[in-house]
Amino acid sequence: NIITNDNDTVFLLQKNKHAFSSVYKIVKSICGNYSSDTILFTVYDEFKNPNFAETQHVLFFLEKGKSGEYFLLSNYYFDVYRTANGNWASDYSLPGWYIDFFEKHKIKIEFEENVYFDISDFDNKYTKRHYPSLYYQMEGSRAIPIYGVFADDLVNLLLKERLQSVRCIK
Repeated sequence: NIITNDNDTVFLLQKNKHAFSSVYKIVKSICGNYSSDTILFTVYDEFKNPNFAETQHVLFFLEKGKSGEYFLLSNYYFDVYRTANGNWASDYSLPGWYIDFFEKHKIKIEFEENVYFDISDFDNKYTKRHYPSLYYQMEGSRAIPIYGVFADDLVNLLLKERLQSVRCIK
């Protein structure tokens, strides 16, 4: 389906994709000049709920449409957690293309809150692949991240490696 609105913005919606509106409070702006403390944006996803729906803090890459609406850019988002020193960082659980970057920029991280992932429903093969012992400490059915990468570094990586056509306006 192709849908147009009054401002001649055209959206190509794929079959079986659902549209979701999301409102988030902005706790830190890393790149861009958005001035409000909250933002409303639309997400198109194949599933009933986007993967980040249950996540408290997320680093989003948003695109502004011609009509002024914001959209999630190609599903680029990362779970982030506040560190003990007040920064924001993500754990290792990121796409495969990110691994080399992670190796170069990983730091031992102490998160402000008790960050862990419940691995009780995963088999050993899945757990080793997604929560490698090099980056996570295993405690029973929990994988606790011990290394991460700062959110600012993730933004720089994506702008350089994956989103070359996107400009960061400060």
